[in-house]
Amino acid sequence: MTVTDPEDGKIAPERMTVGFNFIPYGRDMAGALTQGGALPTPKGKELFYSLDCKACHTENSASVGPSLMDIAGKYEHTDKNTVLLADKVIRGGSGVWGTVL
Repeated sequence: MTVTDPEDGKIAPERMTVGFNFIPYGRDMAGALTQGGALPTPKGKELFYSLDCKACHTENSASVGPSLMDIAGKYEHTDKNTVLLADKVIRGGSGVWGTVL
């Protein structure tokens, strides 16, 4: 698959997620377009909202700490960075970004 974003250019395939809903004959398409056919919440988002991450972070804007989008932009999606960031979440990563607000 190839995706091109006017702002970011070509998007790397490993950063894409594709979903689809199969609608058997006789089923209502509206169900697939509403909660009945909603895609599952990504595991990272579930963890973010179930833990105390929100005390310092938001999804899209700086707070006490950087936003999740800023963090995602800083660290390339690699296995090494996944381990690094998981460790920061477990141990705390205070001070890496300097003063955010």
